Amino acid sequence: MEIAANRSACRRKSILLLATVLVLAGSRPGLAEDREIAKLRRAADQGHASAQFTLGGMYAKGEGVLEDYVQAYTWFILAAAQGEERAFKLKDELRLAMTSEQVAEAQKLAAELQERIELSNYR
Repeated sequence: MEIAANRSACRRKSILLLATVLVLAGSRPGLAEDREIAKLRRAADQGHASAQFTLGGMYAKGEGVLEDYVQAYTWFILAAAQGEERAFKLKDELRLAMTSEQVAEAQKLAAELQERIELSNYR
C-alpha cells in the first residue's frame, strides 16, 4: 500500500512538472528579444542613426525579425542620411540583391518615415 501511495505521489509530481514545462514552453521564449527589438524600433523611429543601422542589419540578415530587404534598405537609407558610414556601404551592397521595384519601395518608405520622424521631433 505504501508503494502504491509513493507511485501515486511521484506520478502527481511528474504531471505537475510536465504541466509547468508546457506552460513555460508556451510563454514565448523570445519575449525578451521582442522587447529589445521594440525598444530598438522606438529609437529608430525617433531618428537615432545607430538604432536605424542596427535595425537595417537585423532585417538584412533576418536576425530577430523576418528577413526583409526592403525594410533593411529603408533603415540603411535613414541611417546613411545621418552620416552613419557603415550604412552607406551596406546599403550599396544590399541594393545589388534587390529589384528596382524593391529599391523604389524602400526609398518611398524611407521618405515617409523621415517625414514622420521630423514631425515628431517638432512636437
